[in-house]
Amino acid sequence: MLLNAGTKYRLYLEHPFTSNGGSYNWSSVYSNLTNYDYNANFGGSSNLSENTSAGSNPFVETNWSAGGTGSTTNDRSFYLTIDQTAPTAAITLPASGAWRSSLTQIQGTARDTYYLSGGSIAIRNIQAGKYWDGSNYNSTTIVWFSTPIASSVADETVNWYYSFANWEHDTQYTIYFKARDMAENFQPQTSLSYIYDNSSADMASRVTLPNPADSTRKDPQGRLWYNSLATISGTANDNLGSDRGQIDYIDYLVTRLNPALGADIYFNGSGWQPTEPSWPTADPVPVNADNTTWNKTGLGAIWGAVSGSSFTVTARMTDKAAPSANRETLLVGVTFYWDIVVPTATITNPTGSSGSNGRVGSSLGGFGGYYDEHSGVSLIEYRLFDKTDNKYWDGTGWFVGDGDSVEWPNASLWSSSWTVENAPTFGAGEDGDTIIMAIRAKDYAGSYQTDFTDGLSSNTFRVDLTPPNA
Repeated sequence: MLLNAGTKYRLYLEHPFTSNGGSYNWSSVYSNLTNYDYNANFGGSSNLSENTSAGSNPFVETNWSAGGTGSTTNDRSFYLTIDQTAPTAAITLPASGAWRSSLTQIQGTARDTYYLSGGSIAIRNIQAGKYWDGSNYNSTTIVWFSTPIASSVADETVNWYYSFANWEHDTQYTIYFKARDMAENFQPQTSLSYIYDNSSADMASRVTLPNPADSTRKDPQGRLWYNSLATISGTANDNLGSDRGQIDYIDYLVTRLNPALGADIYFNGSGWQPTEPSWPTADPVPVNADNTTWNKTGLGAIWGAVSGSSFTVTARMTDKAAPSANRETLLVGVTFYWDIVVPTATITNPTGSSGSNGRVGSSLGGFGGYYDEHSGVSLIEYRLFDKTDNKYWDGTGWFVGDGDSVEWPNASLWSSSWTVENAPTFGAGEDGDTIIMAIRAKDYAGSYQTDFTDGLSSNTFRVDLTPPNA
């Protein structure tokens, strides 16, 4: 006899006797196509006069008076339904692709056209390439563990749970699940992967302030100096050594150090206050970033006009792990100093001004002094312009050109003075020429001397190679 899936059948047994006292034995026929209720004690011994009861079994009909020759009332009867449709199930916690900082219970849902009877779960450590075997991730083949599931109503969606907490930090896992119904139909397994991330120890965000290529901003004491700073920037790396982190945002703290006032003050995103504020947030980082750079723009006006002040900038990273995000705790700040006062340099020799020219012979012999109030002078440069021939000295020779395009040659910098290096030796071609010499200083904050005072930092002299007449 061929039974059709989805069709309900009634099966009954008749005893040939017509009076009480007869009995028969029967047993269930087990098949993966047979859907029956295990609560009904399907199979056993029954007396003809026994009044059977369905109990909670929806497939047993009691007091069925069957028709037909030789039939007897109160025979054991039940319904038989053919079920070839697999149940369905889903994993709802964790979410696919999620980052979790804690997970003690895997959760999901399951549904069957008729009745669910259980589920199976397996877990794989992707980095190790092994499956959980009940004690550790040792198995190279999948190992299934039972998950209780039962439905009391046909076509019911039920929740299932599996307690598990054997996760390792910075590790990706795949969770597999399949549901089973009363007819022993298994669904094709469903799976998802997620990353377990429960530590901030391997988070590292750093502040990397600009350092122009034309000079260093560090003075001989190792202090970092600036005269303008519109943007602070840096790097951020979640889960150092792997690509399994996910940065949510970077926040920062700027502290202005005020030893003279006896207390530090803090930038809160719009102004300064005496207590540490909630850290302002830097500009957004790329979505799903693991290792990236970060910036905070628009800070040019916050530093103030007080030269000699110092500031410490510290960055901090927060990731996207749930239910509680990991926040960086091993913080590294960068301290820098502020100097907006320009340095000065003066010429001691050669002397002279535009109104009273000095005199030099074949050797320039230039030297002078310098001064800076805060960061200190890092560079002295000079310029020679032959006003008679309209030529500039570039440290190697004279040429005609636009002075703005000419590099200023470096002078030698001493503890409190400077001297000209790579100076020209004047010859007959320059005899009698009027030459202007200018000098400028640069400090460690990157500020250049901008004013040139006639007779102090801009001297005018004549080359005189003609001996006097006696």
